[in-house]
Amino acid sequence: MPRRKGIGTTVTVVVVVIILIVATIAFVTLTSQSSTSVSPTTSSSSSSNISLDSISTSTSTSNSSQGLQFRLQVMPNGGANFTVTAEEFNILGSVNNVTEASAWRYAAELLDPFNNCAQGDSSVGFAIFQGYYGMNNYTSGKSLPLYNTTTMFSCTVNFSPYEYLFQPKSDNVSIYNDHQFQVNTTASVSLSTSGYWTGGADTASPATFNTFAGSYTVLGAGEWGNVLLLHFSVTTSSSTSTGNSAVPAECPNAQTSISGVIVVTAGTTLPAVLCFQLYYYSAAPLTLNLTSALSIEALQYIYNDSVGTPRSFSGALNFTVSVSQSQLVIGGPTNENEGTVVAYNLTAKASASGNYQLGFFSYPGFGGDVWKLGPQEPLRCGYYGELLAGSGQPDYDQGTGGCITYATTSSTTTCLCPTAPAACPCASESTSSSPSIPGVPYPLMTGNIYFRIVGETNSAG
Repeated sequence: MPRRKGIGTTVTVVVVVIILIVATIAFVTLTSQSSTSVSPTTSSSSSSNISLDSISTSTSTSNSSQGLQFRLQVMPNGGANFTVTAEEFNILGSVNNVTEASAWRYAAELLDPFNNCAQGDSSVGFAIFQGYYGMNNYTSGKSLPLYNTTTMFSCTVNFSPYEYLFQPKSDNVSIYNDHQFQVNTTASVSLSTSGYWTGGADTASPATFNTFAGSYTVLGAGEWGNVLLLHFSVTTSSSTSTGNSAVPAECPNAQTSISGVIVVTAGTTLPAVLCFQLYYYSAAPLTLNLTSALSIEALQYIYNDSVGTPRSFSGALNFTVSVSQSQLVIGGPTNENEGTVVAYNLTAKASASGNYQLGFFSYPGFGGDVWKLGPQEPLRCGYYGELLAGSGQPDYDQGTGGCITYATTSSTTTCLCPTAPAACPCASESTSSSPSIPGVPYPLMTGNIYFRIVGETNSAG
């Protein structure tokens, strides 16, 4: 039987391998720097202003028969990002045992910001509507999905009522079901977001993240029939510029990428300056807290009879640190603020002396993957530089200097497809291009933070 001629289709797959670098990291001083020029690019910048109705960020209502107070709060975080929190609080000075009432005044499955299931054992929830709604018409509002709609959730149903044992003057609660203990938790739900999702599972459109623009209503609802409303609006203005117009004044306009571990000295009068350039490519934007991003750490071994015991602590109290902007909204479908440069000014306090380790996005609670853009490969290290003050002693830089990286290799798969492409078993596969940065010779991973140090100056005194 004759064989049908196939059409060769090539699919490129990027394989990511994590590699541990155990070699000693080379130190770089201000007079000996390995750098790569970063070409100025045309970039779009946007600014968003959030206004809250009547400057009100929170509201509450009490249910005296239950001894509970339901609270709703909306807190702006900068740009179009803000945090919504709904909470049930025990106002009694004693333990309060309350049974599930299922008196929701808006569909419970639309009040969970993390999925489209009913609330389960949660006694509170919230939704966001596009437009302005009041108590007379909020039931006609359409809840906007705040979770990634790419995923289809499988929901379970419980038929026994929950019992909630609230601690005095608290939202801490022990939850029981059919008189069986389930969990200790808080009667609250909270989410930080800068938009909502459309399309995705069960639709004909791809999942798409949409940044807030216009006016919105936040509905908070509770298990025992409470409903609260707050309102906000977001106005966005955009501009396009060429070059490094957003570079802080402390940083050089001609950006260079400094390799190796930096060494800076902070005086007591004029600050030392570190300049970082940031990237984050993802479908949804991310709000970065830049005030906590730079850490100053100390590690020292205390010896007793030749046995060393490590002692670690924060060295931040010995310095005054300021940053050119406290928060940054970056990434998303429009690649908002990619390549933004931020400046850190570091001044030593009068009595400060020693050498310390400089970390970046290594503070507790930060769960993202952060990589420094090296000349040949990305690096994630325990620390990225030394900060000196006074005489440079004691030596608080006694930690390890290891890093990890990922190497990328490409493998090729060839599909022999018949004349009709739809019948090809791999016709649905496509080559997806990884994000790239000019001057960086390797692919980036979507959803990771990348940075490079593009400027440093020692303090003059």
